[in-house]
Amino acid sequence: MRYQTSPKKRAANKPRGLTVILTLIACMLVGIAVGAIAGVSGYEAVSGSLAGYLQNFGLDADPWEVMRESSLKYGKLFVIIWLLAFLPSGGFLPVGGLAATLLLIFRGAAYGFSTAVLIRGYGLAGAASAAILYLPQSLILIPAYIFAAYSCVSFAQKTGEIRSYLPVLIGGLAVSLLAGFIDAFVIPGLVRGL
Repeated sequence: MRYQTSPKKRAANKPRGLTVILTLIACMLVGIAVGAIAGVSGYEAVSGSLAGYLQNFGLDADPWEVMRESSLKYGKLFVIIWLLAFLPSGGFLPVGGLAATLLLIFRGAAYGFSTAVLIRGYGLAGAASAAILYLPQSLILIPAYIFAAYSCVSFAQKTGEIRSYLPVLIGGLAVSLLAGFIDAFVIPGLVRGL
């Protein structure tokens, strides 16, 4: 006779994954809010360097070098999140999962800070700059970061086979290459179009 789980047990197990995903999304949003508050309150300290950065925006940079640097920058975060699953686990959010969640909060804070500083300094033009400079790659990076963190938590809780977890790293690195391509070839075209 096969053992069957009761509908109550199945219903109790199903929302756990959804709860983790919603927690990770909330953490990213909290990071964005905290970064935005910090950007508004710390605007005076960074306004001079922001103006210099925007004036010297490297449209003449070698696009392949930009792609390499950007892909490495984004890829490092995926590798770190992926490796965090191998830290000791226990409880609802394992140590590696907690660290991955903190990384999402910090990444969200960076987005919020940058956007707030641009909008505070340049108004609607700053909002347009934020949308052009990092919205295209963020549309693929943010869901990929959340998925990588979710996979990290899931793998740490279940301690499954590494073969089932390896595609997460490969997918994250592929997303990093795509985001690097956007940084190198799409963003300069959008900036020139202004």
